[in-house]
Amino acid sequence: VAVSSRPEHEIKTALARYSPVCIDCDEINNRNDVRLFVEHKLEQLQKLRPSNVPKARTKQAVESIMAKAKGMFLFVKNIFENDDLDVISLEAIESLPTGLDEYYETTFQRKFPIDASTGRSPSFDKLLPLLQVFVVAQREFSASELARVIHREDDQVLASLKPLGGLLNLPQAEVNPSTRLRMNHKSVSDWLVSPSRAE
Repeated sequence: VAVSSRPEHEIKTALARYSPVCIDCDEINNRNDVRLFVEHKLEQLQKLRPSNVPKARTKQAVESIMAKAKGMFLFVKNIFENDDLDVISLEAIESLPTGLDEYYETTFQRKFPIDASTGRSPSFDKLLPLLQVFVVAQREFSASELARVIHREDDQVLASLKPLGGLLNLPQAEVNPSTRLRMNHKSVSDWLVSPSRAE
């Protein structure tokens, strides 16, 4: 069994002779699976954090998140695992971005604010060499290997990783020089190098 989440022309052409089964984001079974995950995570989160969503309106909250997700499991995984909902409320849910591209855009704007006087983000400029390596990397890097590639000390790289928590596949345990690192998903790299972002 071979599974790919990339509907790219080269992949579809290579697999065409095997009569592949395609699961579209809008396919009912996929949406039902995403909905079950949202219901479960929302219930879990309501037990741990302040919640202004009464049980009678939980269904509305679930449907709002589903509309934002556009059938993308990765989107709902990100918002629940990366503290995008500090307080559970219908207002907070409505303020969430829509779709992965908008999610990455708002995440970057929040983590790397632009200095109005220069039009640049100093915090992003510091991390740019790391992101450049991750975008072109064909395999995982340890934090120590990454430090050697960009000519920095291990502790400098480790200190730089925290803002990239939602973008890199970081373990929940403490990160150390031997920790293997990679992008959370190829869609992050695709978004970073998208021509539309350079316009």
